[in-house]
Amino acid sequence: MRYLILNGSPKGEKSITMLSAAEFVKGIKSEEPQAHIDTVHLAERNIVPCRSCYACWSHISEGRCVMTRRNIDDMPQLMELYEKADRFILVTPMHFFAISSYLQKFLERTFPLIKAVYLPLEGRDRQDDSMCSDMSTRDMAVIATCKVYFDGVWNSIHEQMSLISRRKYQGIFSTQPLPASEETKKYAEAFFQAVREAGRDFAAEGKFSDRSREMLYEAAESMRRNINTANVGL
Repeated sequence: MRYLILNGSPKGEKSITMLSAAEFVKGIKSEEPQAHIDTVHLAERNIVPCRSCYACWSHISEGRCVMTRRNIDDMPQLMELYEKADRFILVTPMHFFAISSYLQKFLERTFPLIKAVYLPLEGRDRQDDSMCSDMSTRDMAVIATCKVYFDGVWNSIHEQMSLISRRKYQGIFSTQPLPASEETKKYAEAFFQAVREAGRDFAAEGKFSDRSREMLYEAAESMRRNINTANVGL
């Protein structure tokens, strides 16, 4: 199986959110040792924002972004990785209650792929998924962290990912897994253990088991209650 990690953090490999992603990959590898994993740090790539020109939905550039066709940034190479991937792992810190702008730019440039999802195909009465190549056609996991939790903090990301995946995505949402002391390390490690378990499930089935979901929820709640990351790194 081939996995594509799209890291939306501006900190690249040093991202705190990537700590969780690394544990998730350990879980994948424990279940599927031969898994091929490509990692793209989007902040290090040149991605021109979508212009909302709809050329990709017309005869002008049917099915492909006109800027990608013109090879003006890194999207042609990134779309090659996208097309080869069997499963996606989206990694992002929460920026102003949403995904990072780096990940958002990439997702917007995949806009050509969702035409068949929203517009009836000529001569067809119903949706034909065989004509689609958007993210909803493959298994997708989303890993996101924030500094401060409150009710509803994940709503925006959850709704966007639900639409992108047609409500099939698997989510890992938490405050930052940064122990404040030796005493609090156990909470971060319990969370990482749950993340590894979810990674094994994702490799085996493309989704999390009920047990993994429960472990993730309980570990994330314990970490949130016992580790205050609000001012860490400021």
